[in-house]
Amino acid sequence: MKRTFIFMSLLFAVLFLSSCEKEKEGNGSFTFNASIENLSTDDPAAKVHLVDEQWIYWELGDNISIASDQSSSQELATLTNTGGPNYPDFNGTFISELPWSSKYFLGLFPYSEHNVISGSPNSKNFSASIELPAVQPLRNDITFARKVFPMVAWYGGHWDEHPGSVAYNLDFQSLAGIVRLQFLNTSSDVSNVKEVRVTSTDGKQLKGMFNVSGYNTFAPYLVPAGSSGDNTVTLSCGDEGRPFGTDTLISFYLVLPTFDPSVDANKTYALTVEIENMNGKVCTRNLTARVRRSGITYMRALEVTNWTSGTTMVRLSGNGTAERPFRIYSAADLVYLRDCYNSSASPRTINNVPITANTHIWLMRSDIELNSTNWNLGIQNFIGHFEDNSNSSNPGITSTSNHPLFESVDAAGTVERITLKAEVSYNGASAFSPFCITNRGTLKDCILTYRPANTLGVISSSFADLAGICVTNNGGTIAACRNEANLSASGHNIGVICLTNMNHGVVKECELNTPFTVSRASCVGGIVYDNQADCTVRDCYYAVSTTSSTSRWGGIVYQNRGTVEHCYINNTIVTSLSLGGIVNKQLGGVINYCDCRAQLHSPNVGGIVDTISGGKIINCFVSNVNAQIVHTTSTSAPRRSAGGIAAYLLAGSIENSYVYIPHITTQGSDGVVGGLVGTYNSGSVINCYCYETSAGTPLFFGSYPPGTYDPCYLVGGTQAGITSVTTSEAVTDAFVSTLNSGKPAGGKGWQLSGIPVLEPYTVTP
Repeated sequence: MKRTFIFMSLLFAVLFLSSCEKEKEGNGSFTFNASIENLSTDDPAAKVHLVDEQWIYWELGDNISIASDQSSSQELATLTNTGGPNYPDFNGTFISELPWSSKYFLGLFPYSEHNVISGSPNSKNFSASIELPAVQPLRNDITFARKVFPMVAWYGGHWDEHPGSVAYNLDFQSLAGIVRLQFLNTSSDVSNVKEVRVTSTDGKQLKGMFNVSGYNTFAPYLVPAGSSGDNTVTLSCGDEGRPFGTDTLISFYLVLPTFDPSVDANKTYALTVEIENMNGKVCTRNLTARVRRSGITYMRALEVTNWTSGTTMVRLSGNGTAERPFRIYSAADLVYLRDCYNSSASPRTINNVPITANTHIWLMRSDIELNSTNWNLGIQNFIGHFEDNSNSSNPGITSTSNHPLFESVDAAGTVERITLKAEVSYNGASAFSPFCITNRGTLKDCILTYRPANTLGVISSSFADLAGICVTNNGGTIAACRNEANLSASGHNIGVICLTNMNHGVVKECELNTPFTVSRASCVGGIVYDNQADCTVRDCYYAVSTTSSTSRWGGIVYQNRGTVEHCYINNTIVTSLSLGGIVNKQLGGVINYCDCRAQLHSPNVGGIVDTISGGKIINCFVSNVNAQIVHTTSTSAPRRSAGGIAAYLLAGSIENSYVYIPHITTQGSDGVVGGLVGTYNSGSVINCYCYETSAGTPLFFGSYPPGTYDPCYLVGGTQAGITSVTTSEAVTDAFVSTLNSGKPAGGKGWQLSGIPVLEPYTVTP
């Protein structure tokens, strides 16, 4: 069954009947709608049918014991299907013969003779108990966890009369969690496994009778009612045992009771696992498991390497296929994965399975923490597909290590939807990112952020350049990634997403729309610091206001020799040094169809670039009434110039571009200000349009060599060599047609007629 349907089914486990029996004196038939727990972010709802080796659901035909405050006896109901062919497995209703005058109902599911419910008249003080068996069944698709995985439901409704055909809801809540143990045998002894014994080494009760506490809440739990010695559960493999293969992980499932959260908020078990084969040999492994109320809460894969010495090794669960990916549940799993990739063996393997481009890995938990002790080296030469599947509202891996999550991702590697919550004080000499150093593959929908409880979350460096997501994108793709973490680099350079994009690399659809700070840096690229020749940055968006007193800024790229296209900024950037809305230094290549609607404050400032010394700016725009170029005075600035498109044009060209803003503000009288270009030394300006007011006198150039600039247009003012018109409607149709001809496809871009007006531009990953 497709997972889409399964998750839809999580919300409503059963449909209720359309009618009830006629009211009877003192007794009648209730139709109850049995609903499961809401799907939570970290704890997918769990029942008693195992689906897709991960989720657990109710099964038709299972029994529910139910009692009311009017009787001490238990009533038995069977889950039946009324959903028709569209809901063959997970929907149904049950009917219970109970007094109509009842006000409170309590249910236990699944039903067994060891589940006890009693009630007292006109009272909600029920007593409910369950017994977990000492021997639990080996998992299979038909009988998994039947009579083992207990749940409790509570209804405290209010009614005086039989309501006809209305069905009442019992919200069943889990009373246990599940540990999945998977085993792999690489020993020369191929004897079948007889049983697996699991013992609590910290004295917690695992079997016997438990009383249900908090049954009328959304977080019920079990309180031991037996002796303290009931702390071993046996998973039986039957009379003939169970064979282990060398290439197949065999799964066992252990049902464990939940805890009183006031006693153990972490819900942890210290367990010893003993695997005994038919020859009486035993292998042992200790582990610590956290138990949540729903679903597969902990998973551990063990490899038996030597029955005689009892030796086991930790492995990953799963087999690496798209259907059964390797799963990461703990820091130990991530360390094992790292060691597999960093191995010098050929071929590299996980669980003795060769690593290929089709190896799939899922991150299953959001509470994994890496530190300088357990993470002293990142994953090298990653290939395959690594993605987050934790279903968490706060996903990600927390790292305080000075080593990145990935040293390198190869061309056949994809890392998708991974969030890294970094709290790193980096003191190395090499350029650093806590996420990835070198990417040759694909980084998609990845986020660098920090732990929400930490208000600082600063990644700092005293000796090196910094990047948020990746230091060097070497021929790879970085798509739809974003940074939310504060970056601090004393006297060094920062690429908020990527430091260097090289060797035909592509950075696209990256967004900065969540507040963060950049401090102490020398030069900053809002998306990429250095975009080299034959590389592309496109469809990127920067909308976070930034103040940086000591940094030179490029809103999207700091220095460019490649292609920057279809990028957009809409924020406020303030700095005492140079500033380019899209690029700071245009050294070559092309900036195409980029849009600045920002407020930029700097002594040397250009709406698109600070300095053009090569390449081309074409089809670029500085517009919107909120856009401002503020030319400030700074005694530390060696030169002062401001322009709507560029502060300085030293070489290269500006073509088919326009400025349409209310004004360029000057603070102080020591600068050069132009509506299109501040200081124009050399190069070419072709088919450009300018409307701006600077001290009431529109100017196209602040300082420029004499000549004729045709066709260029200055609205509302005059300047030698430039066509002056009285209204913007007088701009020739040829200019507008030229702009329209190069609009980006797919609805992103600009609708131009008369006065070119920008439609809202957004980037959706």
